[in-house]
Amino acid sequence: MAAFLSAEWLQDLDRAARASPALTEIGRAGELVVEQHVTGTPTGDVSYHVVIDGDGARVVNGPAPEANIVITTDFATAVSLHAGDMNAQRALASGSLKLTGDIDQLVQRSDALKALDDVFASIRATTTVTVA
Repeated sequence: MAAFLSAEWLQDLDRAARASPALTEIGRAGELVVEQHVTGTPTGDVSYHVVIDGDGARVVNGPAPEANIVITTDFATAVSLHAGDMNAQRALASGSLKLTGDIDQLVQRSDALKALDDVFASIRATTTVTVA
């Protein structure tokens, strides 16, 4: 089992994304790059990004050269979102999740975000979370 936000976990996400025909199909509508920053993890800040395009989808460690949407949370919020104890809307409303970039694209491409959630469900189920 991979630890949440570890390099191994990102590799697991990448394998799942690359294997998804649904994400490849969604990518044909145009490229979408979503970057996530998680601050204050036990190992420091973590950034990674997801690219969905006509070639499929992939997860890349580190910030994106150019992201459509950037999501920033602290570690506690990221853990709560990962566990399903909080949803993104509530985190956004409370100020513990910040969005920057093309917010209209986020709304227009909600199908991609839903598909990512579905594709990554099996990874979430086998992920360990260390909070200290």
